Amino acid sequence: MTLLYEKAVFHKKHHHTKQPIHNPSPLPPLQILLKWPHKPNFKKYLYVDGARVKPENLTVRSWQTGDRFYPVGLGGSKKIQDFFVDQKTPPHKRMKIPILTTHDNKIIAVGNRIDERFKATEMSKKILVISISKEKSHKNFIP
Repeated sequence: MTLLYEKAVFHKKHHHTKQPIHNPSPLPPLQILLKWPHKPNFKKYLYVDGARVKPENLTVRSWQTGDRFYPVGLGGSKKIQDFFVDQKTPPHKRMKIPILTTHDNKIIAVGNRIDERFKATEMSKKILVISISKEKSHKNFIP
């Protein structure tokens, strides 16, 4: 599955448009043979536990006041506003960073930073690989 920034539409604060994300594979959802690269590219791809997320339930939106997530390695939750400040993300860029959510509005990722609750682990039986890219095409999608 590839998320292309050009296909996500971000609007003013407190307003978002749901963009359905379709699996480009002709295979049934999450029935994908996945080969891990020798060294996963965590800057370009999100490796999500496929048992916890269904592709048809994903939404991309901009952040909203009060949004929280559990960044990997932090050991707890953090407001996205505070996360942006800690990461020194300029205010004018914050609304352009995609927030990937589930159908019940749980945050899976902020840009390329995944939520601890959704990350793939060695125990994951299914892994959903999501590409983070500004490219216009996903022709070269090879995790």
